[in-house]
Amino acid sequence: MPQDSAQFAALMNIAHAIAETTRRVQEQLRPLQNQALNSETGSLNTAASSLFRTLTRAAANDGFDPSDRLVLHKIRKELNSIIRHSDMLREHRQLRADHKPIVEELGKDARMLLRELEEAHKTAKKIPSSSKTEPGRILIIDDDDANRVVLARHLQQLGHNVETSSSSRKVFDLLAGAIFDLIFLDLTMPEVDGLAILTQLKASERWRAIPVVMISGIHDEDSVINCIEAGAD
Repeated sequence: MPQDSAQFAALMNIAHAIAETTRRVQEQLRPLQNQALNSETGSLNTAASSLFRTLTRAAANDGFDPSDRLVLHKIRKELNSIIRHSDMLREHRQLRADHKPIVEELGKDARMLLRELEEAHKTAKKIPSSSKTEPGRILIIDDDDANRVVLARHLQQLGHNVETSSSSRKVFDLLAGAIFDLIFLDLTMPEVDGLAILTQLKASERWRAIPVVMISGIHDEDSVINCIEAGAD
C-alpha cells in the first residue's frame, strides 16, 4: 500500500538531513587527511547515497510502500550501516572533540528515520489493502528539481492532481487560479523563504484553512518550532 503523502514527506525530510549532514562531515574531516577517518566517511557517504536512491526509486516506481518487506529490508540495512559507521567514527581516537557533535547528529538522524520507518511499517500493516485515499488537488513549491519531481510523481501515483513550481514568488498566483486541498512548501528557497510564505498563508482568511506541510533537509529544532507556531501541519 503506498505511503500517505505527509508521512512520505516526513521520511524524505529526514533522509535529506542525513545526506546533508554526511556531506558536512566529509567537508569537516577531509582537511585532516587521516586515512582511517576518510575511510569511515566514505562508507557513510556510500550508505547515505544508497538510502536516498532507494527511497526515491521506490516512490518513482509504484509509490513508496512501507509494507514492502524487500524495500524495508534494504532501507534498514542502509540505515544500520550509517548508524554503525557514525558510531565508529564518533569513538575514533583520532576524531577531534569539536567534530563529535556533527557525527552524533548523523547517528541521531539515522536512528530517527529507522524509528519512523518501523512505525510506518506497523501502520501500513493495520490498514486494509482495499482502503483508498480520496484524490485531492495538491500544490508543491520546492526549488530543488529532484525533490519536486519525486514527490509529485509519488502523489500522482496515489491518484492526486498535482501542480508544482520552483518559485516561491508564484505561490499566491497559483492559489488565486485554483483551489488546493494541500500545500507542500520548501522551508529554504532563494527568493522568499518558506516560513515567510507560511506566515502569509495563515494570515489570510482566504487561504488559512489549507493544510501546509513543510519540507526541508535542514534538521533544526528551532525551525521546526517556528513552522509549527506559524501554523504548519
